[in-house]
Amino acid sequence: MSDLESYLVEFDSEGNMKEKVYPDDCQVGGENRRPVIVITHDECTFSANDGKTHGWQRKGDIFLRPKGKGKGIMVSDFLLPFSRLNLLRLPEEEQDQVVERFSLSSKEAVEILEYGKNNEGY
Repeated sequence: MSDLESYLVEFDSEGNMKEKVYPDDCQVGGENRRPVIVITHDECTFSANDGKTHGWQRKGDIFLRPKGKGKGIMVSDFLLPFSRLNLLRLPEEEQDQVVERFSLSSKEAVEILEYGKNNEGY
C-alpha cells in the first residue's frame, strides 16, 4: 500500500475528490500508472442468539442457553473511503444507464442473506 500512496485518490467527508498532485506517470486512462480508488469488502453476521446471557424466567428456574445460533442475517457490502459502493449519488438517468449497460440487478453492491431454520442458508 505504501507503494501506491502517491497514486491514491483522496476524498473529503462529503465524497468530493481532494485536490492532489499525482506523479508524472499517473494519468486517468494512462498507459503507465492510473489513480487508484481503494474499495474494501466488509461482511458481518448477526445471529438471534448472539451473546444472550439474560432472559425472562420464573423465580427459581435455571436460565437455559440456546444450543444453536438461531436465525440470522449476513450482510456483505463494498465500501469506498467516504461511503458504501452504490449508484445512488448519480442522477436517476445516469443510474439507469449504468444498470442497463452492465446488466446490474441492483443499484447497490450490498447483499443481505438470511440463514437458520426454514431458510436455505448462505
